[in-house]
Amino acid sequence: MYMYDWRFSDPVSTTWVLLRQTWEALAEYLWVELSIYDLTLAQIDILRILSISREPLPECDIASLTFRTPQSVSGLISRMQKAGYVRKSRSGANQRSVTVKLQPKGQEVVDKVMELGFEYGNRVIKSALSTDEIEQLGTLLTKCRNKALEGLGYSVQPLPEALDAEELVRRQRRTASFKR
Repeated sequence: MYMYDWRFSDPVSTTWVLLRQTWEALAEYLWVELSIYDLTLAQIDILRILSISREPLPECDIASLTFRTPQSVSGLISRMQKAGYVRKSRSGANQRSVTVKLQPKGQEVVDKVMELGFEYGNRVIKSALSTDEIEQLGTLLTKCRNKALEGLGYSVQPLPEALDAEELVRRQRRTASFKR
């Protein structure tokens, strides 16, 4: 299989297609590698978020963190609960509110998945770009993301205190040290 190299006289069109192709190629690799777990990338995102959460998270917060609708997140979580990856429970104060907690089976899967994802992402990015280019790409993608959100009337918020984002970095470092 191959991918066509689309080039246009307009650099914006070329960049847009390259951005889409890059995501599609990265997602395809992850999908193939992770298919043994019978999870979608959206479900893996949810497991990743729950794995760095200091407490069970409300479904509505998970929807915001994954940039998905509450209804789609509810369906994803229901399927994950049936598979034993997460546990849903009603909040004591508000019985309509559902919180979600990662189960040991889900933690096991997310550990394996995170290792694969970090290893692959590091390999692709570090082999293609210098340290300065990685920082520049991060800056440029942040600008594009913020402009896209602005067009939707959304804003960027800091991560909630309940999430330990640095845990992802620590896992990445542990994974890298095991590979040496």
